[in-house]
This record gives sequence, structure tokens and C-alpha cells, in this order.
Amino acid sequence: MSLEFTGASFNKFLEEKKLMGSRCQKCQAVYLPPRPLCPQCQNPTMEWIEMKGDGKLVAFTTVHVSPTFMVEQGWGRDNPYC
Repeated sequence: MSLEFTGASFNKFLEEKKLMGSRCQKCQAVYLPPRPLCPQCQNPTMEWIEMKGDGKLVAFTTVHVSPTFMVEQGWGRDNPYC
């Protein structure tokens, strides 16, 4: 796929119900969220790949102290979000 590695491109795929990552064309390392440059070998030649949809949750965060716009929507100490 020839789309640039930008937040807008990533969000466009999400709107299409596709979870996309990037793969380095040199060392084959895969990243999610996608990156325009491989941190492993510094190669700038990355390609979009669609993730399979299977995965393992390894961490999450529960937010109890919310920013103002989230408090206005009902989130906060008594109603945290992840």
C-alpha cells in the first residue's frame, strides 16, 4: 500500500475497520502502532500490513483523574475509564 505513515492514514484504516501496522522491508520487524522508520535497523522503507485481529493484551491503564473534557462527559474518580 502506498499511503504515507501518518496518524491520518492510520485513522483512515480504522474507519474502514482495518487495524494496520507497519513492517520493515529490510529486517521484517512488525510494529503497532505503525512507524515510518524501523527502530531496530533504522531502515526508512516500511510497508503497511493488515493485522490478523488476534493478539494478547499485555497492559492497560485505568484513568481515575480525568482531563476536563472527559469529566464533562461523566468520567472521573467515581467512573474511571481504560
